[in-house]
Amino acid sequence: MEQSGASQQRIHLFTAVLVLLIIIVAVAVAGQLEWAHLDYWKAHYIEGPEQIYNRSSGSYDEAAALALQRLEAARAPSSADHHRAATIIYRNIISQEHRLRAEADGTPLADDRELSRLRREMFGRARGHHMAALADLTNAAVARDEADRAIHRFGLPVAQNRNEPRGESPGRPGGVFIIDAALDFAFRGLETLLANDPLLAVLFAEEGGFEGAEFEIIPDEELAEFAQNRREASIQTRRAAAVEVAETEGGAPGARVGAYLDLSQRNTSDSQNSHDSSVNAAKRAIIGRLRTEQGACGQLPTLDQIIEEIRNASDLFSSDPRTKQPRPVLTEKAIAVVRRTSNGERSSAAAATDEEVLRRIWARANDGRNAGRRKKMRQACYDALVDSWERGIGGDVIQCVDGRISRMLGSLSWLDCDERNWEMRRFEQHKNEIFEKAAEIIKASAAEAANQNEDAALKRVGRSYLATTQAELAQIGAVDVAKEKDWIAATRVRIGQMVDQYAATLDQTAPGTVPKHAIGGIKKEACSAL
Repeated sequence: MEQSGASQQRIHLFTAVLVLLIIIVAVAVAGQLEWAHLDYWKAHYIEGPEQIYNRSSGSYDEAAALALQRLEAARAPSSADHHRAATIIYRNIISQEHRLRAEADGTPLADDRELSRLRREMFGRARGHHMAALADLTNAAVARDEADRAIHRFGLPVAQNRNEPRGESPGRPGGVFIIDAALDFAFRGLETLLANDPLLAVLFAEEGGFEGAEFEIIPDEELAEFAQNRREASIQTRRAAAVEVAETEGGAPGARVGAYLDLSQRNTSDSQNSHDSSVNAAKRAIIGRLRTEQGACGQLPTLDQIIEEIRNASDLFSSDPRTKQPRPVLTEKAIAVVRRTSNGERSSAAAATDEEVLRRIWARANDGRNAGRRKKMRQACYDALVDSWERGIGGDVIQCVDGRISRMLGSLSWLDCDERNWEMRRFEQHKNEIFEKAAEIIKASAAEAANQNEDAALKRVGRSYLATTQAELAQIGAVDVAKEKDWIAATRVRIGQMVDQYAATLDQTAPGTVPKHAIGGIKKEACSAL
């Protein structure tokens, strides 16, 4: 009987504990507490920094802070770890606006001064991580990266693989992505810091005793030189990997060139590419064109008018494609983002507030040239607002101002009457196109040499660079080394001119799409195919 009573007590205790847990969970879910979400437990106890960071809203939220903490606490951080840490600081702190408060007489608050000081310290930490990322990017590490890519790209024999659709490269940040990010920070980092925190200029002046003086922002030469040195190492190991691939075809120069340029192209997965330098140049250009055509904001739809129109067409905008039933929760999400724009948050990268961008995009659908696409443009803008939410650690959160502006402008793609407003490409995508053009130039230059009959030695050089198999190479015979060097030098000049023209053409519609500081490195990478 005593044992039976004890068993009953344990059952009652277990039941009471179970009921209590159910009540706690129910209250937590109803109250939308952070730890009631599976994402919270995954982020804090299961996932790595990269997965956590991918759920950051783009501001220095809990996900970004936790990812940075884990990265900096790693016992043996890799080059990619340092790169991710630097990226978190740059995109989530340095690139975000420090909205100042002030005393009645305009004097900055002590809290703002302290926050500016902390932002400056974080800038130093980001630079340190970039330096560490480059330092850890040893020749061996770069070689492994290139070898992995060679294996991924050339799983088939080279001659067959060249006729296959181009495969996606590994999505993780590779050596070149890390180098490009460090170089961009060297040239743009301080400018971005000061653009988003005007109080820092005041603090610098006070500390230096030169109030009223103008600042000249100069690049970080040490970091820039270090990045370019690492680029050279990357190029050499990429060339070695291309030679190894070409050896399967008897070392044919055409196969080597093709393998090198294939390896040069990247498709890195970047969850926050709204901060990409080329994307930002495109955003500024689109906003500039809209301003020119639409004039001042006073004649644009107000936020209240936009909200009213969304509510009136809610059933249409939120309709489920399959069931055709409205989804009111989506409309509330869209309206929440519209209301968020009233805070006046500004993106220094886009040189605009999200409120201005939203009002211009909404007005764009009323442009007479878009009359036949008005409904689709309204729907696209609505979808962009809904898409401006991300899954955070404690539930859904609205993205940062750069993310919101990118999505709003992206709604013009394939719809706006001005096709220049359709595209916002990443810097890496422009590099890929340049490498494809370099391949075309090399092939054309080789064909010109091979098809002329005045110089037999030059003809053999051209034919050798069109050869992609051992059999083709054997038919050509010995190639004059001096003649080959002259042909390579002339072809590299053509590639360099193409890069300059590519950047200049883009500058006509979107200045800064290919940053001037990056042009030299791009030329070096493209010309190294020969």
